[in-house]
Formats: sequence, structure tokens, C-alpha cells
Amino acid sequence: MYPGLHRFVGVCLWEPCPGGEGVARCAACGHEVPEADALAGLVRPCDKAERPKVPEHERPRARNLPSLPAMAWNLAAALATFVLDGLRTVTRERYEERLRICNACIPPEGYLIEEESRCSHPKCGCFLSLKARGRVWQCGAGKWPELDDTS
Repeated sequence: MYPGLHRFVGVCLWEPCPGGEGVARCAACGHEVPEADALAGLVRPCDKAERPKVPEHERPRARNLPSLPAMAWNLAAALATFVLDGLRTVTRERYEERLRICNACIPPEGYLIEEESRCSHPKCGCFLSLKARGRVWQCGAGKWPELDDTS
């Protein structure tokens, strides 16, 4: 799909499995899942991702996710704006750029929950691989570049 992207994104990038009807495989680590899960946007940490190895006791603690009602509201508002924007997604380059920014947003000042590939910002709580795709969606912390007509 996007060779080498898993190193920066940190999640499996699914592609159809040759000869495996209804199966998708991560291009990097080879993990297989049902194709329906891959098409639904399954997020799984990639076994081949290049992450710095920091001892557990030295890792900064991630912030808590927003409350369930807050995340439900954020999701509803995000879906409404996505539909009003015509369900448009960003280019591959913009998607990669957004994920690089998210993966650099580490605690204690940042909001990344690395184990889940999620954002813990109070205006968010999203799964990063999904939110980074929507053209109209923006980073809750305001870290993504402004949109233009070609995004």
C-alpha cells in the first residue's frame, strides 16, 4: 500500500493477501486479519514499527481520554462535518504528514496514547489512523497544517 509508512505511523497498513480470499495482510509485519476488519479501519500496532525503546519506568504517562459523553459528542460533530464536506479524504502525503505530527505529540506535554494509536486531547479521543484521513477534520490541539483546496 504505502511502503515504509508503518515505520512512521506505528500501525499495520493492510493490503489484500495474495491468494487469501477475504484476508488482508500488513505489508510490513505480515499479520493477517479478515479483509472486512481491514476495510473497517482496524488499528493494530505494527510489529515492525520503529519506535524508540524506552524502559517502562522512564515512559511518561499518557493523559486520560475524554469522558465517554465527550467522545460521543466529538464523534457526532466530526461525522457531521465529514458528511457536509462530501466525505472527502486527504491525499496520501497529507495523511502521512498528519500521522507524523501525531506520533511526535508525546506526553507529558502531548496527547498521544501510543499503545492504542489514539489522541487524548479533550476535544478529541480519536483513533489517529481514521481521523487523519478526513479532509475537514483538524487536530484538537491545532497542530495540523491548514487545509487548502488540494489537500
